[in-house]
Amino acid sequence: MTWLAPLGFLGLISLIILIIIYIIKPNFQQKFVSSTYVWVKSLKYKKKKLPLNKLRNILLFLCQVAILTGASAILAQPFQVSSDSVGEGDVILIIDASASMKTELNGQSRLKRASDAALAEAKEVMESGGKVSVILASEEAAYLVQQATKAQAADLYEAFDDLTKDEQGMSTYGTPDLDGAMKLAEQITAYSKDAAVKLYTDTTYLNPGNVTVYKVNEAAEWNAAILDVRTTIVENYYRIEVDVASFGADVRMDLVCEIYDANDLGTTMEFQQEAYCSGDRVTTLVFGYVAEDMPESEKELIDKNLAVFSYEHIYIHLSEMDGLDWDNRYYLYGGKKPTLKVQYYSTMPNNFWTSALLVLQDIVKDRWTVEIHEVDKEAEPATEGFDLYIFEHFSPNMIPSDGVVIYSDPKNLPPEAGIRFGEVQSSQEEIFFAAGEAHPLMNMVNPSNISVTQFHPVVSADEYIPLAFIDQYPLILLKEDVDMRVLMMPFNIHYSNLSMVPAFPLLLSNVVDHYFPVTVEKTVYEIGDTVKLNARADLLNVIGPNMELALQSFPAEITVTEPGTHTLSQVPLSGITVVESIYVKLSAAESNINLVESNLTNPYFFDESDEVKVDLLFYFALAIVILLFLEWWLKSRDRI
Repeated sequence: MTWLAPLGFLGLISLIILIIIYIIKPNFQQKFVSSTYVWVKSLKYKKKKLPLNKLRNILLFLCQVAILTGASAILAQPFQVSSDSVGEGDVILIIDASASMKTELNGQSRLKRASDAALAEAKEVMESGGKVSVILASEEAAYLVQQATKAQAADLYEAFDDLTKDEQGMSTYGTPDLDGAMKLAEQITAYSKDAAVKLYTDTTYLNPGNVTVYKVNEAAEWNAAILDVRTTIVENYYRIEVDVASFGADVRMDLVCEIYDANDLGTTMEFQQEAYCSGDRVTTLVFGYVAEDMPESEKELIDKNLAVFSYEHIYIHLSEMDGLDWDNRYYLYGGKKPTLKVQYYSTMPNNFWTSALLVLQDIVKDRWTVEIHEVDKEAEPATEGFDLYIFEHFSPNMIPSDGVVIYSDPKNLPPEAGIRFGEVQSSQEEIFFAAGEAHPLMNMVNPSNISVTQFHPVVSADEYIPLAFIDQYPLILLKEDVDMRVLMMPFNIHYSNLSMVPAFPLLLSNVVDHYFPVTVEKTVYEIGDTVKLNARADLLNVIGPNMELALQSFPAEITVTEPGTHTLSQVPLSGITVVESIYVKLSAAESNINLVESNLTNPYFFDESDEVKVDLLFYFALAIVILLFLEWWLKSRDRI
């Protein structure tokens, strides 16, 4: 027992006062008696009760002493120290299972060396009577065994056997979850005295803290790596920059660049450069077109025969027998933007639609190659083979089902259109639209800025979404179902200011964004990245290393966990399968097999200050209440 406020024991002075009170207390009582006989009888009774009275008085005195002592103890604030330690002799072994731990020398990986060393340590701890916990820091940290004693040795051996048999499956191609591993270790170190944490890794930590780090690197290990590949466009031709490095050895190595279906010729162009890498430094090689305004130092780095304006994919690789194979190759996709085919047909062609399409072409140029096909008014427009159809003052006998259809001032719509117009209405003044239902097609389009002086009122429209109104008549309508995507604008653009406001190209851009979304934002990702996916179809198939998904809800997200090419395939309205690819690479930090970090996250370790102080005030107060009751009871027994 310990006291937080020892000065409270000054309250024991009250005991001295109590003793003084008993000393000076008169020991006689004034009584009235009626006769000598009663006096004699009283003395006789008192003599018989005297021993009991003395005992009662002693007990009263002791109770009062105990009450005052308890009150003084309460003033001194008593507490009991209680340790929360759940055990001693705990050893937590953390095994780094990151991509760099896959580095091999003479057929043995670093992960194998780490697991062998950890197993040997675990056996030694168990033999000495300690408890062993093993944590694997892979993509997510997890216990292999937790606080196993010698009696659970079989479980420990089984866990290490599983790790040895399935190194690739139990390790990650990304960075290790060391923070998660330390949090798991903290479940033991925070409550166990003298717990030790040991990390088996290939990373050098300048400040490991209280964690013991065992490095499993071998001096002869080295790794050549393609760290990154970038393309830029110089005067409409691609320039390719490649970052390479060699970690653990200074070497000269040949870098091969293969460009497939270069310039839509169906051929493969191949180029090779020698790179000298030393001191774990990054070297940048350049393949690409020479621009006239480039400095001579840059021109010397570029192959003058390489003039590529499009490609199906680029494959760059090293042929080196190093310790880590996964970063010796690199695929680059996206050399050809997908084509969006647009047909415009009008019985009275005008520059309004053509100009808006040219603006659209510029807006989406980073994502799409927009091919504009303007059909002569004397020719017959197509009803298949295009992604976007625009019909002005005209309606074909059938509505195209393989793309999005825009009708501007339509005439003689086929019955399947499901819409009926009233008589043309005209006005001498501009009539401005009012907003209808919210829809992505109207994103940043303000209907109140659009006006008409003549239009066809819609009197019935089955399953159409009204996007903008004039009075009670919808003037911009949308129909979306499985077989039909129709945007209806029943007014003549010559009788509207639509062609003069930004809403016109914005509306077309929204059509492209909504119905022709980009499948993926970029073509290169790192292990562990989240990939956001969209689709122009109801189903998107994703196939990659140990991955096969069929996504039906968009936008969707996936996390890539293995390096290599992942293909994305879909069948949009056109019925033509669209296949795109992305490449997933190791992070540069994992390619650096001699990585140095400044600090290592540590778990919280048990400290003597963690001992729990149990407050005893309640128990002392309870004792005082009991003593007061006892004193009252003793007093009540005094009948003389």
